[in-house]
Amino acid sequence: MKDNQRTLKEEIARSFKASLTDGALAVDMAQPPAVTTFCETDADHGRIEKRTAFFCNDLEWLDAGRAWPGIAGIGMIERERTNKATGETSTQTAYYVTSDLTMTAERMGATARAHWSIENNLHWVLDVTFKEDHCRARRLNAAHNFALVRHVLLGLLKAETSVKRSIAQKRSRCSWGPDYMLKVLAAAD
Repeated sequence: MKDNQRTLKEEIARSFKASLTDGALAVDMAQPPAVTTFCETDADHGRIEKRTAFFCNDLEWLDAGRAWPGIAGIGMIERERTNKATGETSTQTAYYVTSDLTMTAERMGATARAHWSIENNLHWVLDVTFKEDHCRARRLNAAHNFALVRHVLLGLLKAETSVKRSIAQKRSRCSWGPDYMLKVLAAAD
């Protein structure tokens, strides 16, 4: 959740903080709502990352939630990263709302990770291979049209599997002559 819904975000943050420290989401509640938790740890790329997902679908206490009738649950993910070489640790907290009635802490953690996989697998490739961030097309629909062409080309290059090379190498190979370019275009079938 970004800061564009500040009141809701602040209430969710305050409520999770109270839940994790006092065991109650609100002082006037006789029975605090259940908060489920899921934790996983990865050691990759020179760092150890611990992700803890907290989820609550009992929202009677959520004042700001009354303005959001479709909310089925709220969540919080804490990410703690430790650099193996330096020992430095950083912590990041993100808040989520969902309308999915079947959401759990574990699924929320997996969904958040899947979102970053899109960033890493698509946008990073587009920037590195096609220099997307350097595109200066700004007039009318030019930026959108160029982005659409880049996405189509990326899909075609990924679909062509006869050559086991990186996307950048496949793209370069297309410029060598029409044979491989036609093979890439034929991969669309």
